[in-house]
Amino acid sequence: MKIALDTNIICKACDYNWDCIGVLSRIRDDANHGILHDTGKRLSSEYQRNAGGRELFEKWYTVMGSKENGIHYLPIDLDRNYRKISKTLVDMGFTGEVDRIIVALALETRNDRYIITEDSDFGKGDTEKAKEHNDVLQHLTNKLQLTVHDAGEALLIL
Repeated sequence: MKIALDTNIICKACDYNWDCIGVLSRIRDDANHGILHDTGKRLSSEYQRNAGGRELFEKWYTVMGSKENGIHYLPIDLDRNYRKISKTLVDMGFTGEVDRIIVALALETRNDRYIITEDSDFGKGDTEKAKEHNDVLQHLTNKLQLTVHDAGEALLIL
């Protein structure tokens, strides 16, 4: 499975969130699992900005880079190919560029269409902000037909 993995899963794993550690472990250990990156390196740059230098991340990311099919690079142009989807999401308050790149990466896989995140902007979590973004989650799952799981949900299928 090609997985659009949000940075917050990595950061939480580095902070010893056991579900997030479990997600990283399963992605690493299953030969059929890999993560998605854009060829513009915006997502990998965000990984480095937020988790670079942290031992767990550095070791995991090195393994993913050396694993066959560990990292899949896809060209993403939000302004060209995803203008309408991007505008709809921005109008819903989903303004983060990297978050919209994660959505575009999941859409590009055609079959997997899978995102793992605990970001309230995606409507995930128990916070008030997550509840306010439930419309985003519904749009991603119902209209765009993506699967959006948090770490606990992901552990049930990985």
